Amino acid sequence: MKNKDKKIIYYNDKFILNNEKKNKGFLYGQGCIEEIKITNNKLNLIDIHIEKLEKNMKSLDIYRKIDFYSIINEYTNLKDTENNEYIINIVVNDTELYISLDDTREYENYNKNTYDIKIIESVYHNELSNYNTINRLTDLLAKKEIIKEQLDDGIYINREKNITNTIYGNVFFIKKGIINTPKNTLNILNSVSTECVKEIINSLGYKIQYGEYKLDDLIDSDGIFITNIFRKNTINIVRKLNNIEKNNSENIIEIIKKEYLKKYENML
Repeated sequence: MKNKDKKIIYYNDKFILNNEKKNKGFLYGQGCIEEIKITNNKLNLIDIHIEKLEKNMKSLDIYRKIDFYSIINEYTNLKDTENNEYIINIVVNDTELYISLDDTREYENYNKNTYDIKIIESVYHNELSNYNTINRLTDLLAKKEIIKEQLDDGIYINREKNITNTIYGNVFFIKKGIINTPKNTLNILNSVSTECVKEIINSLGYKIQYGEYKLDDLIDSDGIFITNIFRKNTINIVRKLNNIEKNNSENIIEIIKKEYLKKYENML
């Protein structure tokens, strides 16, 4: 067979024959990512993370049988950091599996407990936002914006000006003792840690109300906190929103944080 009858592609400075199916992850960004926070080398919540990852894979028509448990356990035994707190990143598409490790000591402001944030309008917030995909351009552009302004995070609003989630996690606010958070029908991506926080809130007897909220709801609230596994305490109090100082109901937030750390600090 002559070369003209074969598929020739240019890849990494070379012309090569390509008889395999297209790598949709590389070409079109069709893939999933899952980030797992490991403390004291514990993988106690691995079942929830893997279940979420496999659900996302199925939603994106990625049908691969992968023994994530064995691979992750083997990988953690090979880790090249003496730190006992780190983030495992899993990226999977139709042909490839990539796992890496981030030492949390390399994260800037990892031990910071309060947040300065701003509202970021995201016209691209749609059904795709329900899935933790490798298409992260919106987040990358938003991160560039908050880094330039020396902020810690940004809260997205959609075309209807409803708040959704943040660049790194999820947002909650307190009003008259009730804890509010955007409803899932707004295409909210809930992390495993956020679901654990909700479980703690319910166990403490606080009411969670889900709804459609605007910027004014946050400004008029009695306190705001954000969940983010890329910070040591996961639950972080918002100190400033759009340069407006917030007077927070820190007692309620601290109670939730204390109970969360008590139950999950060795599990996430």
